[in-house]
Amino acid sequence: MKDLVKKLGFSKPMDVGIEILLDEEDRKTISIPSVNENSENIFRKIPLYTGEEDIKGKLIIRPRSGKVDHSGIRIRLVGVIEVVNGSQPDSEFMTNGQDVEPAGVLFDQKQYDFSFTGFQKPYDSFYGTSFRIKYVIRAGIYKNRNDIDVYKEFDIGVISPLKKAIPASQPILMEVGIDNLLNIIIDIPKNIFELKDFIEGVINFSLIKMTIQKMDFLIIRKEIIGIGDKAIIQTEEVNSFEVMDGSPINGILIRGSHSN
Repeated sequence: MKDLVKKLGFSKPMDVGIEILLDEEDRKTISIPSVNENSENIFRKIPLYTGEEDIKGKLIIRPRSGKVDHSGIRIRLVGVIEVVNGSQPDSEFMTNGQDVEPAGVLFDQKQYDFSFTGFQKPYDSFYGTSFRIKYVIRAGIYKNRNDIDVYKEFDIGVISPLKKAIPASQPILMEVGIDNLLNIIIDIPKNIFELKDFIEGVINFSLIKMTIQKMDFLIIRKEIIGIGDKAIIQTEEVNSFEVMDGSPINGILIRGSHSN
């Protein structure tokens, strides 16, 4: 908050507390990566909404010391693409705002009901290594017409209930090895999967003339920001499992499956 105040050029911010309370009874949650007060990496839970579901709640403003002059109080639902390393500016792909209080003076705590209804949220939430697709509720008190003096942000998760069209899938057939020593044929029936799908396939050791200690199957997530030579690529091992322990014999087929 101090950095925001300094950036906007205010020497003394309003002494105001802001609280956002959502109607979350019996609502599912998801865990997202975060950082605590000690700069330690943690996971925290946020409420989960479907793409067309209404978002309702209360905004509470608490002046802490005397009266507060302001130019308006506003709350927004914002969809933003955020690049984690800061190499590119954040990009807002949707916004829906409500003015809950016109310019005036606050003396005591006030509570406002808000509702974002029937507003299509086009993308699923995604919290990756390089970038995030996130939805936040932002409440702000304006010192003048354009500049926020105090604000609070609250993350929500979004997942689309609609069945998206899946591109046509193609089989994966790879042949790898070392000349005259090892030949492996990997056959996976398709190359596009949904998160709930099983990954199934066959590994055929058609030639074995060397000792193999073990073989693992890895699932690696790759995130690409940009195109061409300027693209930023980050990879992360999501999961792995052991295919075999020890050396196989010629002609053996290993069938395997993995659930995400």
